[in-house]
Amino acid sequence: MRQWVDDNPYYLLIRLDDHRMAEIDLGETGWAKRFKSFLRAPGQWYLVRKEGGVIVATMLVRKGEQPYYVARHVGIASIVGDKKIETINYGIGKKRIDGHVDRIWIMANGCVALGDDVEPISLDLLKSGLL
Repeated sequence: MRQWVDDNPYYLLIRLDDHRMAEIDLGETGWAKRFKSFLRAPGQWYLVRKEGGVIVATMLVRKGEQPYYVARHVGIASIVGDKKIETINYGIGKKRIDGHVDRIWIMANGCVALGDDVEPISLDLLKSGLL
């Protein structure tokens, strides 16, 4: 069984059009530099759940597009006391050649959110106790 660097529940699998593949541990320091040749090349990006190896999101990257991976922390600080509630959303996205940005997010509860909706949805779920 593979040993992962951190507790991020996902890893990135990139399969380029020339059939080269990279399995990227997103907790590894310097992964972006190490896999630089994969990060702007045409191909397919997969966000994969470490447990079970399930692909949870995928994205086609065309020549000239700018794909990326991101983990966005969303939280609420309590007005009374020191209580802080936080969640992490994991996503892949890309800036298309025409400038439009696509975003796919996987939330802590397994839901998928698209575009820029992940922060307000996360805050609402945190406030309601559903996350």
